[in-house]
Parts: sequence; C-alpha cells; structure tokens
Amino acid sequence: MAAVLMPVGRQSFEDSAGRPLVGGKLYTYTAGTSVPLATFKDAAQTTPNTNPIILDARGEAVIFWSGSYKVTLTDSLDAVIWTQDGIVSSNITADLVRTDLANTSDISKGDAMVGVVTTVSGAEPTTQHQVNEERTSLFQMLTPTQINAVSAELGAAAAECSTKFQLGLDGLGRISLPIGRYMLAKTQQVKNGTKRVTIGGENRIRTILSPNAADISQAPVNVNAMFVVQDNNSHFCLDGMRFYSTVAYTGVGVYAKEGGGGDASCQALFSSTMRNLWLDFASNNNGFFVGAMQNSAVQTITAENMKSVFRLEGTANADVSFTDLKAYNCFDPIIDQTADALGSALMTVDDVHLYAHNRGQAVNVTNWASSVVDKVIYEAAIGNLGSTGLFKFKDSKYVIVSNSMAVVRGGVAISSIGVDLEVGAGETFRQKLRGGYVNADIGLRLRGPGAFDLEIEDYDFSDCSTACFQIATNCSGTLRTRGCKFNRSTLSILLSTASNALNWISSDDEFIDAGLGGSAATRVLTLATSGDVVLNNPRIGRTTGAAGYFIDATGTGKVYINNPVWIGTPPTGYITGSQYTNGDVIVNTSQPSGVQRVNAAAATVFPSTGTVIVDFAGACALTLPSVATNTGRRLTVLTRQNQAVNSSAANVVPRTGGVAGILLNIDGSWAEMVCDGGNWEIVQGS
Repeated sequence: MAAVLMPVGRQSFEDSAGRPLVGGKLYTYTAGTSVPLATFKDAAQTTPNTNPIILDARGEAVIFWSGSYKVTLTDSLDAVIWTQDGIVSSNITADLVRTDLANTSDISKGDAMVGVVTTVSGAEPTTQHQVNEERTSLFQMLTPTQINAVSAELGAAAAECSTKFQLGLDGLGRISLPIGRYMLAKTQQVKNGTKRVTIGGENRIRTILSPNAADISQAPVNVNAMFVVQDNNSHFCLDGMRFYSTVAYTGVGVYAKEGGGGDASCQALFSSTMRNLWLDFASNNNGFFVGAMQNSAVQTITAENMKSVFRLEGTANADVSFTDLKAYNCFDPIIDQTADALGSALMTVDDVHLYAHNRGQAVNVTNWASSVVDKVIYEAAIGNLGSTGLFKFKDSKYVIVSNSMAVVRGGVAISSIGVDLEVGAGETFRQKLRGGYVNADIGLRLRGPGAFDLEIEDYDFSDCSTACFQIATNCSGTLRTRGCKFNRSTLSILLSTASNALNWISSDDEFIDAGLGGSAATRVLTLATSGDVVLNNPRIGRTTGAAGYFIDATGTGKVYINNPVWIGTPPTGYITGSQYTNGDVIVNTSQPSGVQRVNAAAATVFPSTGTVIVDFAGACALTLPSVATNTGRRLTVLTRQNQAVNSSAANVVPRTGGVAGILLNIDGSWAEMVCDGGNWEIVQGS
C-alpha cells in the first residue's frame, strides 16, 4: 500500500494580516439556516464543542463534524471575517456514494456507477451494469430463501421458482443458472416476441432443472412440458445442465411442435442449440424433445432411464446435426420420427452410443432424405422388451449409413432386428450402408411393397439366430451388396419368407454356415424372387451346421452364379429348386488355362488345368474336377499314345451317347468337354 500525507489534526485560522486568529470565534449552523448545529472534540461525537468555538493562542481548535453546515468566522470582538454556507462533511459524501451504489431501482445508479477495466485493445468503455445485463444470473431474481433452497440441491418446496423463472424468460437474453436444483411447478413459456433466450448452467451435473409434479401443464397450452416454444423465430438454446425427476414425471423437457398445444400456439425451433445436457426423467416420461427443429445443433447429450429422447414431429424438421449422444438403460429410439410421414432432410447423426437399451432402435425414422448417419453403436439390455435393433428406416431417399454396429458380448442380449428397412407402396427407397457389424436375431430385413434402390458395402451380418438376411414381405427394385459377410445362422442365411420381385446383385460376398439349428432341410440361400439374382465371386458353403443344399432357387427369374468358391461338401447337393430344374440357374466359372502332362495310369486334373496331354503307353484314368462346382468349365484332353483315356467316374457323356469314356485308343485323338453341373459333356473332338 502506498503512503499518504498525514491529515491536519487541528484546524487553524488567521486574521487578514496572516497572523493566528487568537480568541477568534467559529459559529456553526445547519446549512441554509441560523439554527446552531453542534461540532465535537472527538470522532465518537461524545464531547461537543462550544458554539461558537473559541480559538486558542495559536488560532486553532479541534473540530469533528458530520452533516451540512453554514459557518461564520469572527474575531474576538465578533467582527465577521467570512461566512460560508453548504459545507458538507466528507463522511456525508461517502454515505451518499454508498447509498447510490446500493440503489436497485435507478438504472443510473447501483452497478451503473462501477466501471469495468478491460485489457483488450480497442474495447469500448463499459460499466458493470452493461456486463450484468448481458449475462444475468437467475439468483438475482430469487429471494434469499429460494436461493438457499436451490443451492441445497435437495429439491425442497422452497426451491420452486416458476414465477421468477418465467420473468427471466420474458425479459432476459441469457439466463445463467448457478449450481443448484431449480424446481418448476409450471410449464415455462418461450413466448412469441421474447428475446432470443439462452439458458446456461454452471455445471451439467449439479445445475438441475426438476418438475415438482407428474404433470405441470398450464392452460391454455395444456402441454405437459418443462418448456414450450411459442416464438415463431425462436433461437431457444440450452447449455450445461441436467434435467432430472423423482416424481414420476409424465411430460417432456422441451415441446416445439409447429401448431401444437391446446391453443395451437406452439412453434418449431429455428437456429437453436442443445448441448452438454444430462437427461434423466425416469421411464414415466415421454421423451426430452417433441416437435421440430431447423438449422439447429444437438451436441454432447447423455440420457439415462429415458423413454425416447428426441421425437421429431410436425413440419419444419430439417438441417439438424445430432452429435455425441450417449444413452444408458433407455427405452424406444433415441431419434424417432414415426408419428407422421412429414419426414426430414439434411440431417446428420454422428457418434451415438446406446448401452443396455431396453426397447426400440437407435434411430427409427420415416421419409428422411439427403442425410448421413455415422458411427452408431448399439447394445441391447438383458431381459429387454423386444423390437431392439440398430436402425429402422422407412421410405428413405439418398441416405448414407456407415461405420455402425449392433453388437453382443458375453452375457449381453442379442438385438431383435439389426437393420430394418421398409418401403411403402408407390415409393422408392434409396439408401447406402457402408461399413458395419450387425449381430442380431435377424441381421438385415427388407419389407415392401415398394421398390428398393439399395447399396450395402462391407457390412458383416453374421452370427444371427434366425437369419442373416430376410425378405419379409413383397418388394421390388434392386439390391446391390459388395464385400459383405452373411455367415453363421440358425436357419437359412438368406431367408425369403415371401415371394418378391427384387433384383439382387452380389459381388464378393460370403454365405457360410447356415443351419446351425441342426435342421438338414435348411438351405444356405433361399431364393424366391421373380427378379434376377447375380452372385459374382461368392463364397458359399459350410464348415459346420446341418444345411442340406447350399442354394434353393424357387423363383421365376434367372440366377447367375459367376466364379463361385464352394466351401465344404453339401450332404445332399449344391443347388436345388424349380429354377435349377428349369435351367434358370446358370453357373459360370473362370476358365483355367494351364497345361497338364500325364505319364501314368491314373491322374487327377488340377484346378488350374485347361488342357490335359496324356502320353502314357497304356490306358489312363483321369479324375476330373467335380461336376457340382465347375458348371460352365471347359477342359480339353489330348492323347499321344495309341491308348484309351477314360474318366475314373461315370461322369462323361460322348457326343453320340453310349460308353462314358473320353478318348478311344487312337494316337492324336482329342476331345473338348464342358461341365453342365451334372456331367462332363463332350462338345467336339476327333
């Protein structure tokens, strides 16, 4: 602390010649009057001076005073030297300043008298009043009793602050909520024409908003919600708080449905944000948000024990991003838009985790367009209520879904349907799924009666208890899959439970190990479509399980199987069904070009062999490639000896029928054969 000059301990006076005013007199009166006003010898005002005060031999006196005075100075003979009116003691000035600083009604006083120092270059001068106006704590509107009850965080009745909270919404641009639990007995209204309201909590864990009854709705809106939005250009924002209930609350957090409410006064949100929120209403609630959002962002939300979270309803849902959503022990979809068919566009869902989910999908929406869903992880709860799964989309158009998983761990329940896609009559469903793992009772389900334009790439629909892929109702259009795994299913891997007109183009997919339930009647692929099926480079078969035929083709279109890799040997056969019998299953294999020379009585033709040259001085028996797995393959056999060449099995049909040999004992004899799936047919030769 800096040093200061010592104040004058005694007051001294002089005559007109500058000499001490010995015996002078000082008369003191109340300012503006002739009424004497006392002064004192001490600061405690216990010993008054005489009035007038008689100056000593040095022209001095000790004078303490308080108030406003008129003072007259005379010589010892009462000749007036001067008179001064309206002199105010310094302590009175300080008292006035203190009074003005404590003023709470005059906007020119109170915090308006305090300047704010800033080190930012170019900043405009400001006062504390302006700063407080920009960021106002709700505590400034509460009584001391309410503040104490809120700060205790116990949910006491004294913490009920609906009226003051509503006043804050009506008049403040931002409401700051210090740590505490704020009880609301009435729905708070973001009224039409109010300021763009932002409610910011100090701590997402300990800044708590709670309803104090199961139903807090108010007429005429009559919506059981903590907040209803009635401003038709609302920028209502929530940041950093917890919504929590212990009273079996049956309402929602925010209601913003266009034209909603008992008086049709409610409006959708526009250019709003909800971020850093913890939601825990318990399972009696009906979601956190109901209504529509546009040009808005939802970020870093944790939900526990919620019944749905974001229920999109009504018009104006568009251009919304949902990022970093975490849900534990919740019910129903986290993002749900099924109450109507109005749909949404330009939506983004990114980084969503559901753990121990009790019912419903992560995302269940209708009529989404031009949207992206990425990084969704889903795990169903043990003893869940059913209908669990990763996604359910209906009538989507130009939606991309990627990098998502419906998983199961030891002791954790399997989901009902991993990815459930439905298209209505007269609609075309356009969607892409890229990169994911789905472990569910049914991995992928398609339902009509409309048309699909669907692409699925690098998805693993494996370890499914009923089917990896199911076509449940009639549908049409085209499905394209690439690099997908449909492995290990209790029943058929592809189970068509309804006739359909779907075209399917599969490239580099796996279909291995159906029939894990033990039924020999199970097929790996059950095809029953009037459309065409093209399987390019498939891996089909089994290493375990009881699947009979690998493929059962009973549709009316064509089935093209190009360059298959058959895994294992079927107990009955590779392909069956009416399409196979009618010749509508075409198997094309790649044509080996290798040359194999044989100089022995017996030899096995290699998979890479296109031409066999036999040069052995005696009959030769060739073990030809399996007819079941080489449909369409061509093989040329030439002999350099005057000896017969035969097949080790009765599986060769000469051009003229008869003995199932390959070549007669004629030097230079040759034959070209093609496999038709049942035999090697000689099509030309010498």
